[in-house]
Parts: sequence; C-alpha cells; structure tokens
Amino acid sequence: FNKKSYLKYIDGYCSLKSDSEIIPWHTDQAYSGKKEVTNFVDPDHANLKFFIYLTNVSSENGCMSYIPGSHKIGYAIRKLIFERKIEYSMYWNLKDFRKLISDKKNFRVLKSYLNDENIIEDFLNKTQFIDKNENNSEFDYNMNAGGAIIFDEGGVHRGSKTLKNRRLVLRYLYSITKSNLDTGNKLYNK
Repeated sequence: FNKKSYLKYIDGYCSLKSDSEIIPWHTDQAYSGKKEVTNFVDPDHANLKFFIYLTNVSSENGCMSYIPGSHKIGYAIRKLIFERKIEYSMYWNLKDFRKLISDKKNFRVLKSYLNDENIIEDFLNKTQFIDKNENNSEFDYNMNAGGAIIFDEGGVHRGSKTLKNRRLVLRYLYSITKSNLDTGNKLYNK
C-alpha cells in the first residue's frame, strides 16, 4: 500500500473434495452482487489477501485463479461509482463485471480514467470464455503445500474445483483502514 496497513483478520478453512468450484469468478469489494446499494465504500480502503496453502493445489484441485490487471479495472469501477461518475450495477461475478465495463458510457468513462484502452480490451478478450461457459485454466496458480499467494481482492479471481483432495488454507487480510470494513462481502467457506 506504500502506507501503514493493519491486519484485519486471520482465519483458516477447509474446502472439501467436490466437483463444484470453491467460489466462481468474482471480485471482492463489489457488495456481494447486491442489486441495490446506497452506502458506497471509499475505494482507497483497499484490502490485500494472503493465502497460505496447507495442501497442494493445482488446476481443478483448489487453486486460486486470478486475471492479471483486473485489479486496476476493479479499482477504477469502485472509484468511479464512489465519485458518482458511473452508475452502480451489480458486478460481483465475472459476467456482470464484463457487462458493466462493456456498457458504452461506462467504457468511455473507464477508458478516460485508466488512460489505457488496451487494459479494458485485453481483459474483455481474455475473459470471453465466461460467455461460452468454458472452463479456463490459463489463470490458475498451482502451488505446493506451504506456498502462498498475495493478491488484491479487487481483481477478478476464483477458487477452482477440488477434484483430488480437500484444500486447507490459512488466510490473512490486510487493509489501510483501522476500523472494520463492511462492504457486504461474505466469507465463503465450503
């Protein structure tokens, strides 16, 4: 963050063996996909998550998948909604996220804010798989037990299926705010 940050929580959880994704493609700090939101959180109250895996993870076996650069678009969306420069609509899941940024008016405002049309176009091209209901492992991060991933939770990510074994994770959340954040996010423990 380049400024003082605070440990908000530490937890751990177990995802049981399953042929369902632990959590589908989504972005945190997006009000859990609520249809209507009236109290918008300052986007500069960002969070970083640390996942420390206690079991091996791989594609189709509990790994984190993260779309590089999506955190920049996610931040811009939160900032522009907070400043009332674009209208809020649901964007928690990847389909809604794409729909919000593909809207012509939103696209223009985001492009101007980001000062980089390519980041939006690249994201839209990379994520076309979601409209085809295809599984995409291009963004999977495979790790051995003891490995860790640190990520901006405002980017688009998911937890893949756990087809081989259960997944054990320690999770740390850091923020630049001292008080508890309530962005409507839920902790997903399967």
